[in-house]
Amino acid sequence: MTDEMTEKQKLSQIYWLNKEQKMWQRELDRINNQSLAKGQDFTKVIPHGSSTGGKPEQVSVTQEELKRLIDEQARKIEVEKQKMMQYILTLEDSQLRQIIHYRCVCLFPWKVVATEIGGGNTADSVRKRFERFLE
Repeated sequence: MTDEMTEKQKLSQIYWLNKEQKMWQRELDRINNQSLAKGQDFTKVIPHGSSTGGKPEQVSVTQEELKRLIDEQARKIEVEKQKMMQYILTLEDSQLRQIIHYRCVCLFPWKVVATEIGGGNTADSVRKRFERFLE
C-alpha cells in the first residue's frame, strides 16, 4: 500500500486482491475441467492489440502457471492483511476497529458486519460509520 493511496483505497485493496484470486481460481477450475477431456494445456484466443486488424494470438496457459499465479496472489493478500491489521490496531475506537476488520479483512457484507458487532446495529449504520471515518 503506497502513501499516495487514500484510506478507502488502502482498506479496499485486500477486497480486490481476493476477488482477483477467485478469478484466477475459477480459470484454473475451468482449465482443469477442459483438460480432463483434452490434455494438460488450455489454449486461449487473445485478440491482438493492433489497430491494423492483426490476427488473434494463441496463448497456451498451463495449469501449473495458473497455480503459480494463485499462490503469488495468496502471498500478496497475506502481506496486505498484515499491513491492514497493523493499521487497524492504531485506531483508538474499538467498535470502528471491529467494523473495519469484519468488512475489510474478513470481507463480510454489511449485514453480517452489523450482526457481528451486535448492539442493535444495522447494515446501514455500520456502513455509514465506516464511510464517516473515511471522510
